[in-house]
Amino acid sequence: MLAEASAVLFNLETVGFVSLLTIGFDFWKQQRFARNLAKDINKKYKNYRGKTAGECDRLLREKIESLCSTVRSNVNKQHNSGAISVEQSRRVIAHVDSLIRKVRYSPRGKSWKAGLRLRRKLGKLDREAIDSLTAAIASSREYQTISLDSCNKHLSSAGEALTRRGLLVMDTGGT
Repeated sequence: MLAEASAVLFNLETVGFVSLLTIGFDFWKQQRFARNLAKDINKKYKNYRGKTAGECDRLLREKIESLCSTVRSNVNKQHNSGAISVEQSRRVIAHVDSLIRKVRYSPRGKSWKAGLRLRRKLGKLDREAIDSLTAAIASSREYQTISLDSCNKHLSSAGEALTRRGLLVMDTGGT
């Protein structure tokens, strides 16, 4: 009787320990996702500590939207100074607005629950979009037609990265 009671108690302790490890591992995966995302968008991890993946995705969206608005303001400054025509500025601003809509309404999913390979792909696409938008900011500051063409090229590559990311999330069952 005493042996059965100790065996049952041991089983309960084992189940409790295993469930505690599972919960701890899930929390670790979420925080690792947040840490990697903070590295990807050049922010300090302390801003992301304790955040859920949804909050991290919101911060990433805000980062991309702020980069897009910077490109838009640079193009408006060029138009106001007379460096580019109305048609060129409208074309670039329409492209930037479509990127903002794309990032707002694209599926994001629960990336920390995905496998390691998928998370690497998603992180790579996020970095690609941010790097392309950063390059677009640099090319939109210059007052040349050639730089406007490179700005359009960078905006297109950022849009492609966001589209591929959305399709990858949709293929894995994300929302």
